[in-house]
Amino acid sequence: MATDRHNSSAFGGGKSQSMANANLKQAETFYRALFDYANDAIFLIDNDIFIDCNSKTLEIYGCSRGQIIGKSPHAPFSPELQSDGRNSKEKALEKITACLNGEPQIFEWLHRKFNGDLFDAEVSLNPVVLGNKTYIMAIVRDITERKNAEHALRESKRELSTLISNLPGFVYRCKNDKKWTMAFISDGCTALTGYAADDLKLNNRVSYNDTIHKDDRKSVWDSVQAAVKKDQPFQLIYRIITADKQIKWVWEQGRGIFDNMGNLLGLEGFITNITERVKTEQELKASESLLTTTFDSIHDGISIIDKDQNIIRTNSIMEKWFEPMMPLVGKKCYQAFHNSDVPCEPCPTMAYIKTGKIETETIQGLPGTDKIFEMTVCPIKTENGQIQSVIQLIQDVTERRKSDIAIREERDKAQRYLDVAAVMLMALDKTGKVTLINKKGCEILGYPEDQIIGKIWFEHFLPDCHKAHVKETFKQILAGTKKDVLENHINPILTKSGQEKLIHWHNSVIKDDYGNIVTILSSGEDITERIKTQNALKESEEQFRLFYEKSPLGYQSLDIDGNIFEVNPAWLDLLGYTKEEVIGKNFADFLSPSNKDLFKERFPHFKEKGSVRNIPFEFVRKDGKHIIVEIDGNIGHDEQGNFKQTHCVVRDVTEKKRAERELFHRQERLRALSSELAIAEEQERHRIAAGMHDDIGSKLALAKLELQSLMQTVSKESIKTSLEKQCDTLNSIIASVRSLTFELSDPILYEIGFEAALESWMMKNIVQPHGINCEFISEAKKLNLEERTKITLFKAAREILTNTAKHAQADHITVKVNKRGDLVDVMISDDGVGFDTAILADAATSTESFGLSYLRDRLEHLGGKLSIKSKPQKGTQVTMTVPQ
Repeated sequence: MATDRHNSSAFGGGKSQSMANANLKQAETFYRALFDYANDAIFLIDNDIFIDCNSKTLEIYGCSRGQIIGKSPHAPFSPELQSDGRNSKEKALEKITACLNGEPQIFEWLHRKFNGDLFDAEVSLNPVVLGNKTYIMAIVRDITERKNAEHALRESKRELSTLISNLPGFVYRCKNDKKWTMAFISDGCTALTGYAADDLKLNNRVSYNDTIHKDDRKSVWDSVQAAVKKDQPFQLIYRIITADKQIKWVWEQGRGIFDNMGNLLGLEGFITNITERVKTEQELKASESLLTTTFDSIHDGISIIDKDQNIIRTNSIMEKWFEPMMPLVGKKCYQAFHNSDVPCEPCPTMAYIKTGKIETETIQGLPGTDKIFEMTVCPIKTENGQIQSVIQLIQDVTERRKSDIAIREERDKAQRYLDVAAVMLMALDKTGKVTLINKKGCEILGYPEDQIIGKIWFEHFLPDCHKAHVKETFKQILAGTKKDVLENHINPILTKSGQEKLIHWHNSVIKDDYGNIVTILSSGEDITERIKTQNALKESEEQFRLFYEKSPLGYQSLDIDGNIFEVNPAWLDLLGYTKEEVIGKNFADFLSPSNKDLFKERFPHFKEKGSVRNIPFEFVRKDGKHIIVEIDGNIGHDEQGNFKQTHCVVRDVTEKKRAERELFHRQERLRALSSELAIAEEQERHRIAAGMHDDIGSKLALAKLELQSLMQTVSKESIKTSLEKQCDTLNSIIASVRSLTFELSDPILYEIGFEAALESWMMKNIVQPHGINCEFISEAKKLNLEERTKITLFKAAREILTNTAKHAQADHITVKVNKRGDLVDVMISDDGVGFDTAILADAATSTESFGLSYLRDRLEHLGGKLSIKSKPQKGTQVTMTVPQ
C-alpha cells in the first residue's frame, strides 16, 4: 500500500521513539486488515490512476493486481457511456475533482469487469491525506442483486395490479367501522356497484355500507365482528343496491389485519357478483320446492323407477314405510321394497314398460311386516314418446284391508387478495408454463401448488380432445392475432381425479417494455355446477309436469281467498266438471251445505299453520252425488315469504269412511262384552276360591286334627312316624290350597273392603319385596262401591302399582283415595323416572300401551276414566275416576 513513512519522531529517540514506532506499526496492521478483508472493493487513486486496491477488488473485477494497478478508473473498467448517457471519462473526472475539492461523493456507476461483463455499483469517494499528499479513497459496492430485486418488485407490482384489475369483482382495504370506510378499493368496484373507486374511497361520495341492502346490513356487521373477534376469515353472501338502483347479490371473503401487538388495523378482502348464480339457485330451489311440496303433500308413497328397475327418487312417505332399507335411491326396486335379490314375478313395472298399459296391483310390504300396498304404475316419456322411467304411486291399504278383514270376521265371528378470490387465478409464460396459481385454482384442480407451478398447462391440465385447440388459441394470442377470446372464453379442464370441469375464463396479457407479450393472466370461474343446476332445473320441471298430468290423485291449488287457481285431470274426473267450469270458482261452491262453513272456518288456520293432513270434506259432484274426500296440503310462498298459493292432494275416501264407521261400532260392542266378561270371570274366580276355602280347606283341616288325635293313641314308633309324615303332607296340601285360593281371588277385597284391601295388598306386594316407601291416604268416608266397580278398580290399581314397582325406579309411591260427590278418585303418584306421554300414541302396539288401553276401556265401561300425567325425571301420576 502506497503511503509516506517517516523514520523519526518529534519526540526524539530512545524508549519513547520505540513505543511510537510500535504503535504506528500496530495501527498500520489494523488498517491493512480492514483494507484487505472489507466486503467492498477499495481503491486508492492518485491523479486518476489506481495505486492500490484490496483483495475484494480483484474478486469483483475478476483480475489480478497487476491488471488493475496503474490503470485509469474509467478505462477499461467502465463502458464508454453511463446509464444516463454521459461519457464515463468526463463524468469520472468531474466526480474526482469535486472530491479533491473537499466534497465527498456517493453515486451509482455502471462498471465493467475484466471479462467485459457489466454490473451496477454504488461508489463513494473520499479524500485521504497520507504524509503530505492527498489521495482519493474509492469504495465500490456491487448492487446488481439489489437492482434486480428492485426490478422484480416493480414487475410484481405491475402483475398484481393487472391481476386485481382482471378479477370479476374488486379487492379492498377498509376500516372496521359502521360505514366500512375504504382506504383502498380496486377499479372493479365500478362494474359491480356503479360507483367509481374515488366515490367510495374514504366515503367521498357514498360509503360502502350505503350500498348494502338495508335488510342485510346488521347480519353483515354481526358476521364480520364475530370473525374478527376470533381472528378468522369470513365469507358472506348479501345484497347490494347499485348506483342505478339495481339489486345484486355479492359474495365477500376477507379477514381482519392486526399489528404485532394484536391491535386491529382494518379489514382486507374480495367482493364479487354472484347474482346470476343466486337467481339460478333460487329458480332451482323454487322448482324443487314445488316438486318436493307436491311430493310431501301426498299422503301416499311415490317412487320413480328407471327401465332397469333402479330407484331414482322417492318421497318421505316411502322412506318412512321402508326405513329399514334406507337409503332407497340407487337400489333395485325389488331389493328395497321386498328385500329380495331377484325381480318380482310378475312385475307390474316391467309389464307397463312392455305394454304401455297402466298397471294396478296389490303388493305385500317388507317381509316381517303386515303392510299391504296398492300400486299404480304411470309413465314418464321422452320427447320422442319413449318410456324412460315410470312413476309408482303406492297407497297404504293396510288399514282398509284390516277393516275389510275385521268386518268379514266380525260378520263371520266378531395471499390474501388472490386467495380470498372465489375464482381461479393463473399466469402462464410464453411457453405455456404455469408461473402463478391461487388457492382456489389449486382447489379446483385438486393439486397442491408445488405440483402445478412449472408444469406446461396444455399437457397436464386439459382433456386430450381439447389440448390442440387450446394450445393453438394460446399461440394466436401471443402473436396478437386472436383477441376475441381474451375477455370471454369457456373450455373444460382436467382435475387430478380425472374429472372434467367447465371453466369460464377472463384473460388479459402482460407486456414487457418493448410491447412483447410475456405473460397471460387468466381468471376462471367453475361453472360446472351451474350448468348441471340449469339442466337439473329443466329435468325437474319436466318430471313435475308429467307427474301432475298423469297422477291418478286429484290436485288443486287455491289462491289466498280460497278460489280455485289450478286443478289436474284427476280432480276433474273425481267431480265430473270441465276445467272451465271450476277455475276461478270458490272451493266452497263444490262442498255440501254442511261443509261450506267448515271450509271458511278451517282455511284461515291452514294459511296460518302452513300445512294440513287428512282433512275430510264432503264434495257434491256435478251429478249431485255426495262423496267424502281427504285433503293433504302445503302453502307455497314467494321469494319474500308471502302467501302464493296452496298445493293440495285430494283422495276419495268415501268407501274407507263407511268401513271405518262400521268397524268402530263393532269394536265398541266388543269392548263392552270384554269388560263384562272380565267382571264375570273375577266373580267366578271368587266363587271358586271361596268354595275351595270353605269346603276343601275345612275338610283338610279336620283330617289333620283326626290324624293328630290318632297319633296320641298309638305306641308303635313306625306307625307314629308314618302318621307324622301324613300330617306333614296335609300341611303342604293345606298351604297349597290356601295359596291357590289367593291366586284365584284375594279374599281380603270381599272381607275388609276396597281401601283396606288395597292398602294391605300394597304393603305385602310392594313395600316388602321391593323396599319402596309407600304411603296410603284416604280422604273419603267408607266407600259403598258396587261389586263390579270394586273388582275393576282394585285390579286396575294393583296392575298400576306392579308396573310402577318394576319400571318407575321410584323411591316413594303415594296412593290417595278421594270422594267428589258421586265420583271416587284413586290417584297413584311416584317420584320415578317418568316419561313423555306423547310416546303412548306412538307405541299403540306395545305391551305397556295395550295394558293401559285395556284398563281405560274397562273403566270407561263403568262410566269412569283414566288419566296420566308424566314428564321425564319428574315422576308419574295416574288417576282413576269411577262413579260410586
